[in-house]
Amino acid sequence: MNKTVDEERLQTLADEMREKAVHMGLSFWDAEDLVQDTFSRFYLKRYHCRALPLRQQEVVLGQLFRAEWVKRQKDREKRKEKLVKDPAVFDFCRKSEAEESSQEAGCLHEEDMHTVLREIFHMKRTMRDVLELTALFGLRGDEAGRILGISDEVYKKRLLRARKELRARLHTQGIQF
Repeated sequence: MNKTVDEERLQTLADEMREKAVHMGLSFWDAEDLVQDTFSRFYLKRYHCRALPLRQQEVVLGQLFRAEWVKRQKDREKRKEKLVKDPAVFDFCRKSEAEESSQEAGCLHEEDMHTVLREIFHMKRTMRDVLELTALFGLRGDEAGRILGISDEVYKKRLLRARKELRARLHTQGIQF
C-alpha cells in the first residue's frame, strides 16, 4: 500500500512527538510507548471521522498527545509513590542514608543506585518500575539500561514488537498503518 501525503505527514508528526517526549525527560522506550498510545487513540477516533482535513487531524493528534502526557504524568507520580513505599527500596535507602551522614539525606552513591536497581530487577520488578526508579535517582533510561545490562538491541527488539502489536491491533479494526 502506497503512503499518501496524509500518512507521510502523520509519520513526521509521530517522529516529532517522539523527539519532544524524549526532550521532556522520557526514556526512549517510554517516549515510543506514549506516541504509540497517542496514535492508537487517534486512529480509533479517525476511523469514525475520516473526512477531517489534515490540519484538523493534526490538531486532534496534538490534543490527544497532551492528554496522554498528562495522564502518564499522573500515573508516573502514583507509581513513584508506590515504588518508594516498597519495603526493599525503603530499607535500602534508609540504610544508605544512615551510612552516608556526610551527604544530604536521600542522596546515594552511584554504586548504591546500581545495587538498588539490580536488586529490584532481580526481584522481577517490571521494566517500567525499574525505569521509574532510575528517574527518581536522576538517571536517564539509557543509563538505566547500561547499569542493568540491557542493551540498545533489547530496546530495539521491544520497540519492533510493540509496533507490530500496534499494527496488528489496528489492522483488526480495519485500519492500515
